[in-house]
Amino acid sequence: SSALDILTRHAEDKRLHAVDITPPKEWLEWLKPRRDSVLPSALLPLGHSDMFRYLPVHARAETVMCYFGLGDTYSPWFKDPCGSLTHNLLVDTNGNGSSFFFIVGTRDVDRFSSWLHSLGQEIDQDNGTSFTPLSVLKNAPCNIYITEQQVGDLIVMPPRAAYQRFNHRGINSSIAWSRMETVSLPFGIQLELPIYNRIGRAETYRTKLMLLHSTAHYAEELRRLHKAASHTPEQLAVVEDLLELLDEVLINEYAPGALNLPEPKLEEGMHLTCDFCASDIFITYFECTKCRSSSNDPVALCGLCYASGRTCQCVRKMKPAVVRSFQGVLDQRNQIAAVVGEIRGGRQSTMTER
Repeated sequence: SSALDILTRHAEDKRLHAVDITPPKEWLEWLKPRRDSVLPSALLPLGHSDMFRYLPVHARAETVMCYFGLGDTYSPWFKDPCGSLTHNLLVDTNGNGSSFFFIVGTRDVDRFSSWLHSLGQEIDQDNGTSFTPLSVLKNAPCNIYITEQQVGDLIVMPPRAAYQRFNHRGINSSIAWSRMETVSLPFGIQLELPIYNRIGRAETYRTKLMLLHSTAHYAEELRRLHKAASHTPEQLAVVEDLLELLDEVLINEYAPGALNLPEPKLEEGMHLTCDFCASDIFITYFECTKCRSSSNDPVALCGLCYASGRTCQCVRKMKPAVVRSFQGVLDQRNQIAAVVGEIRGGRQSTMTER
């Protein structure tokens, strides 16, 4: 209510701050890419550079949320999930309000995270941090960028950037969204997912599945452009980089005999997550049909958890299984490599089981 004070009174111990609210339909419609969009399509959710658009609709997470906060409320240190890019637009305010963002860049975030850990805070865990005042931040071991966001200002932060937000005066209404680009996806798969595995944080964005679908899309687009003699070296480089990342993922997913394992029949929209670390299971996992999870299903562990010694109570009765055909994914990978090989005019890089 606008009858609330825009600044904290001494007797107040709580203030209104609503987070992760589903946006109004009109706001979501405004963010859809179209010719008369106020923002460039490259910055919009599901715009032409957003890899979420290549996921099946049932596999997409909710990436657009609203935030409403009175003056003197804050959001503690946070990183957008899975190395995605952060976008925050201040839509409206009253009482001449604004927001201050304190941002740590991609290169410094690990050092900053270690420093926060020394203060008893964990930036990668939900509710693991609190607002850090300037009197403490002045001792941080890296640069911290501070910017004031006023109505109409869009703040875009790079992959893995950490930030905290302070609402100054007014009642501030903002909308925020995440996007994944070809340059940010490796940050998620190579750097963020191992952290999530270690601390048991849910993945939410299904980055490996996103990698597969996006690489296939870009390769098909590259094939069409090559036939029309209109592709660019940059487009070829994007597919080659994604293919290299996909190869890395497939090598880590492999288990002996995985290509011969029967593919289960999952209903559309269903997916499997690791019962220990909550990561999305892309292809292979280890299963125990004797032990039961909290949902009364057979216990399922991702390969990284199993290799780390995490197991069920049976210890030695877990067996490899798959959620989709390993051979099918391998065939997709080789089709992508064939496109690259054709353009390069060289030998095709084929991945097979030996």
